[in-house]
Amino acid sequence: MKPRNLLPYMRVVMSFVAIVMSLILAFVPCAFWHPANVNDSCTWIRGGVLAAWSIVPPLWFLGEYQVFKTSTPPPNENAIADFKYLQDLSAKCWAGMLAGLTVLYFGKDIFHW
Repeated sequence: MKPRNLLPYMRVVMSFVAIVMSLILAFVPCAFWHPANVNDSCTWIRGGVLAAWSIVPPLWFLGEYQVFKTSTPPPNENAIADFKYLQDLSAKCWAGMLAGLTVLYFGKDIFHW
C-alpha cells in the first residue's frame, strides 16, 4: 500500500491552530478593555502575533510558489491555473484575518471605543 502524503493535512491543521490561538488571544482578559500600555505583556504579545501574521504568510506563499515552480514533472496549465486561484484566495483570506486581528487587538485604541 502506498503511504499517504500527510503534508496537505498538516498545513490545514497548523493554519487552523494558528487562527484559533490568535482569536483566543484577542479575548484573553489581560487588559483587553483597558487602553494599550507599552509596559503590558499582552500588548507586546499581541503585537508579536500581528507581526507574525504580517510576515509569515507572504513568506509561506513565496515558498509554495518556489516549490511549485521547480516541481518535477513541470505542472500543466490546469495545475498552474488552480495554483494561482488558490494563492489568490489564500492571500485574500490572510489579508482579512490580519485586518480582523488588528481591529480585535487594537481597535479600542484606534477607534477609541
